[in-house]
Amino acid sequence: MSQPHSELYIDGLLDVSFARGIVRVDVYSYSATEKHASGQPKPELRQRMVMGSQAFVDFVGGLQLAVQSLRDKGALPGNPALAPVAQTPEPAPEPAQAPEPASEPARAPEAVPEEERPRINTPRSPNFPDPADEPQESGSATVRG
Repeated sequence: MSQPHSELYIDGLLDVSFARGIVRVDVYSYSATEKHASGQPKPELRQRMVMGSQAFVDFVGGLQLAVQSLRDKGALPGNPALAPVAQTPEPAPEPAQAPEPASEPARAPEAVPEEERPRINTPRSPNFPDPADEPQESGSATVRG
């Protein structure tokens, strides 16, 4: 029997960066003790996942399949997988039957502002050069959720 693996709870994605073929994914959870002036908990970096670019593509593809499966089963909100399109299109609603505007406009999920992000101490390995010693050849994308 194999040993149990540790589990990590996260509240969201803090950052995704790419440099020299390596993808770094930083995840966070909200602090139990640190709070903003508004009383809301501050995000704290919990873990960094480091992987090659192909592993990242495979990882994201697996997550997309899992999300679609959960939507199909009704466990997540959102559209289930598209059913085959009917041969006859539905008639357009008449202008008098147009849907009423939403009472509140849709908003993007709250993002963690840059100044409120926890400082990230990048782990160093003797097997790889320090990124600060070499110019960056690739980009960094911040994902906020």
